[in-house]
Amino acid sequence: MEPISWLLAPGLYFLGGSPKVGKSWLALQLCLAVCRGEPFLGFKTRRNEVLYISLEDGPQRLHTRALHLTEEDPAGLYFCSHAHLIGHGLEQQLDQMPAEHPSIQLVVLSSSCREPTV
Repeated sequence: MEPISWLLAPGLYFLGGSPKVGKSWLALQLCLAVCRGEPFLGFKTRRNEVLYISLEDGPQRLHTRALHLTEEDPAGLYFCSHAHLIGHGLEQQLDQMPAEHPSIQLVVLSSSCREPTV
């Protein structure tokens, strides 16, 4: 039997942890590796286009973070800093972007989960 050589199989994954431990940075590093076809955490990746949706960061912060990790604008990495709520348009947004860019094979949604305030 061959060893498993992939990091993520097709599907849905959740990454959780305490605030400010680097989850968003890790997700952004994954996105950069995939859009370049470079290894990530010692695993091979296939070069694909990526959609990174960050609901906590504005466009300028996303751009600044990406430039902190790389000196060039990576082709095939699309940023989105605004999304609708589930049941109020998010599903349509998630359908629209890959329809416009059919090479997108990875979608990352970065958001914090906070308890609702009353």
